Amino acid sequence: MKKQILVAIACLVVAFAFAQKKGLKAAEKAIKSNNYAEAKAALGQAEGMLSSMDDKLSSKYHL
Repeated sequence: MKKQILVAIACLVVAFAFAQKKGLKAAEKAIKSNNYAEAKAALGQAEGMLSSMDDKLSSKYHL
């Protein structure tokens, strides 16, 4: 039972990390195409995950 719970938690952590990257990439892409409203929306979604981001992703968010 403990093993199943640990595997489930590990899967959620990995999925959460990919979601952070996806949101930041979408914001970067929108900024490069001068679509600032879309970039603001993507950054708004990523803001909720800011506290759990690693340093590399956090620095991308603040740029």
